[in-house]
Amino acid sequence: MVALSGLNINPEDLASTPVRAPLPRPVADTRGRRRLREADKDEIVHRYTSGEDARTVAEELGFAKSTVLRILRQRGVEVRPWGVRYR
Repeated sequence: MVALSGLNINPEDLASTPVRAPLPRPVADTRGRRRLREADKDEIVHRYTSGEDARTVAEELGFAKSTVLRILRQRGVEVRPWGVRYR
């Protein structure tokens, strides 16, 4: 435990110290993000099952690859192993 008895604080100095206003909260940056609709989910499934890879589908539709893979798994689509090219 630290003893503060040797610390000399003048109460008048504390009264004259300006108080800062709280900083405004940052607004969420939603640029580049899209809301995922049912039509988007259908498009993801259609494009992936027609042969496109998840990365390409994600980039072209503006979603993260993990989002595309999550939607595919939710819809019961068998996800191909990564790194393997199917032609």
